[in-house]
Amino acid sequence: MVNLSKSLDYDTQAGSLIDKRTGDSIPLTFSEAAVLSELLKHRDDICSKEALLEAGWPDRVVAASSLLQCISLLRKKLQPYPEIELKTLARRGYQLTIRELDSEEGGEQSPIRNWRPLLVTLVAMVSISGLLGWYVGDYHKMLQTSQVWSGSITKSLTIGSARGALQILTRDDQDKPRSTSWQRHFIETAIPHQHFNQFKAFGLTSDYGHSLALCPEFHQGGCSGKGLLNITFPANEKVSLNLPEFLAQAELMEERIRYNRIQLPKAPEYHGEGKLVEEIYQGDIYYPANNRLLIRTDHALSLVYQDANSGVLSASYCVTDEDCITSPIKYRIEGRFKRYERTMGSDRFEVFQVEVTRKNLFTPEHVSPSALVFYRELRRQSLSKDPIYFYRLHSDSESGLWILPYMGNTVAWMPRSELKM
Repeated sequence: MVNLSKSLDYDTQAGSLIDKRTGDSIPLTFSEAAVLSELLKHRDDICSKEALLEAGWPDRVVAASSLLQCISLLRKKLQPYPEIELKTLARRGYQLTIRELDSEEGGEQSPIRNWRPLLVTLVAMVSISGLLGWYVGDYHKMLQTSQVWSGSITKSLTIGSARGALQILTRDDQDKPRSTSWQRHFIETAIPHQHFNQFKAFGLTSDYGHSLALCPEFHQGGCSGKGLLNITFPANEKVSLNLPEFLAQAELMEERIRYNRIQLPKAPEYHGEGKLVEEIYQGDIYYPANNRLLIRTDHALSLVYQDANSGVLSASYCVTDEDCITSPIKYRIEGRFKRYERTMGSDRFEVFQVEVTRKNLFTPEHVSPSALVFYRELRRQSLSKDPIYFYRLHSDSESGLWILPYMGNTVAWMPRSELKM
């Protein structure tokens, strides 16, 4: 048993964390336990990504995204213990620091001197007691989750003969992204210029890969909502996307199968004047990869407001592949949301914190190897009891740009419609 802090132990034999305040056991996977042990061996020092990959996946060759996902899951499990911090040091590796000091550290002190820090702490606790409710409340949880988005950088992206802006979202826990992570996948092919006349795109990097949301017609701060393109490229391979062929395949898949029809959530009780309005967003997200079937996620998002900052949110996902080998993987959630406004650099965005009240995962009869990672992601979500977060970066009468809690995080630009009730 390793004593990490006053609140947390690490049971190396069982491969789990033990909360000393509640006695709860927090299980770790083999890779999470091995990576944590390696970080503890070099506490306060920098551990290279290569060393952590070797520790977490001995005698195996895995993609760097496996380590990214492992670190992300470890951070979530360590999040309730603010004294323990797992830092990302750009292009260098990771560092585990534990700020809490041992009670005996610093040598022997007189009883009077030993009481002074305690008295100071008690006075401070009394003076800020009014803030404690806020600290553990929903608002603080939202701040902890949303503050990882630190800003964005704008680069150019060339698709065929068209060139547009690519706004890349940045996170404090990731290396600075490069536009080549998206540009390298678009091979030079003849694309009708009118398809991407005045496009604007957003990108982000997640545990799965590099996500791209593109509006072909973005003019004077608004998107037409037509021809929207959402693609997530794998992290560690160049896809060499032939866009005309891809667009033809995507159109065929959308005409052939569209399972994700809107099912209205139960509207909240409304005591004011006027009618309820449901905002509906629907879109398709594609996951191309070499030597694997093209995967499509048909996504729908619904918001029914009870007041300006709360209401009911429902989201549904339907995963299929290009050859219909995977019988549809359907997942639906519904819950009450609280809406907050935050800033990311100089940009404002909205955070929707959702306490899920209902979830349904329809287990498919067959899953192709290409779609298995998506089933695992939805299965993991279906077992989680944590709040989930949706971020809206842009909204107009025709479209909405969202960061979805799917495959790590996925950015998606979706047409918008309304239903008045």
